[in-house]
Amino acid sequence: LIAVVFSAASVFTIGIKMLFMGYRPPLRVLAGALLGVVGIGSIFWPQVAGLTAAPGAGTGLLLSIGGTLSFSLGGNGSARNQAHGLSGQVCTAWAMAYGAVLLSLFAMAMGSGFTFDLRVSYIGSLLYLSLIGSVLGFACYFALLRRIQAERAAYATVLFPIVALFLSTLFEDYRWTLMAFGGIGLTLIGNVLVLGKPRATASPRRK
Repeated sequence: LIAVVFSAASVFTIGIKMLFMGYRPPLRVLAGALLGVVGIGSIFWPQVAGLTAAPGAGTGLLLSIGGTLSFSLGGNGSARNQAHGLSGQVCTAWAMAYGAVLLSLFAMAMGSGFTFDLRVSYIGSLLYLSLIGSVLGFACYFALLRRIQAERAAYATVLFPIVALFLSTLFEDYRWTLMAFGGIGLTLIGNVLVLGKPRATASPRRK
């Protein structure tokens, strides 16, 4: 469910940019983003269909949509900040500070305690998630925003679950189906449409 909803980040990013920034996306970019979502939906449809009657599925869906919208808003905001000359690294540091404070307040309001595990596995995973998964990951993503714009960079979210599928094939004995192959094909076509360079229009001949 999360993989399917989060793959819609490219569509959400385009919609937010159209709504607040007057952006008019090329038809190929919009079509590619939609194809990516349909492709991911095709791959995971059997699993998503099995969740429809599960307890808390509706809440999970709303939280997934809210998280994806937040990601899309953040991507557009970062692209706008960088276009106005603000440092991506500085903005990321402030954003993570705000997030840490808000999460701490939320945890205290929910009555959760703060604990720390001295095991090497815990400390190692914490350092990996904070430094590589967060600081370095977002630095790379924001650099991508600066180079290819938010709506094209957001298409990377469509490719995340595909990479996960290949890893699952290697380590978890994932079984491929015709629908999964079809979904991969749609996402790759969408990738070409979104990331491909537009055709140059021929200049009129001078008489």
